[in-house]
Amino acid sequence: MPVDEAARRLDVNNARVRAMLASGQLEGDKVGGRWLVRDSSLRRRQRERPESGRQFSSANAWAALFLASGRKVPGLRSSERRRLLRLLDERGLEGLKGRFHRRGWPHSFAAHPGILRHVADDPLLVLSGISAASFHRLGLSGGEELYAYVPASALPQLVSRFALARPEGNANVELRAVPDVVWPFEEHFAPIAAVALDLAQEPDARSARIGLQILRQLDKKRGWRAAESSRRGAYLARAH
Repeated sequence: MPVDEAARRLDVNNARVRAMLASGQLEGDKVGGRWLVRDSSLRRRQRERPESGRQFSSANAWAALFLASGRKVPGLRSSERRRLLRLLDERGLEGLKGRFHRRGWPHSFAAHPGILRHVADDPLLVLSGISAASFHRLGLSGGEELYAYVPASALPQLVSRFALARPEGNANVELRAVPDVVWPFEEHFAPIAAVALDLAQEPDARSARIGLQILRQLDKKRGWRAAESSRRGAYLARAH
């Protein structure tokens, strides 16, 4: 769609839409010297529309998701740790879910169904959303689509290796490019908070419902506080 139509749907001005295209927050193509915004990209942006509060930086988005999953976040400054823990205590993941857009810039592709398994097995990818639901035993199964994170510098390599194409219709591969300096993963599957967030922002109603349920369960469990107590206990033990 034209920039002005995308601006109308997002309730922003045309300059903001062009800035979002330039930064990767929206996907589009330049045809005849003017931008056309991909409808799938705009609909995804509408689902992830920021709620009250500033967007997290890429680094803090992942720090918050790892903390909410009860996972360690090495190298996180004490001041940022306290701030993120306070936000999680006060608003929970459900209340913060609109602030994680910068966890990675989304790119949609079409791939032959026969190669999806091979793409999913690539060690450069970290699976999330529907592609990690069975790993976390969430009662959902994928297979016809792929959702994953990838280091930003590795995205062109993957596109070339698996002949991923820009979709003319529905996409079956969504890769979120994470800045290399932020890349937080050591495993092939994203932590549970990230998986739940990705599911909660899916257009599929059942996936979105389950994702939201998991976010609420994580908020109720408050695993970030248990992990923080364990971290402090380990620190005090080393100090003595």
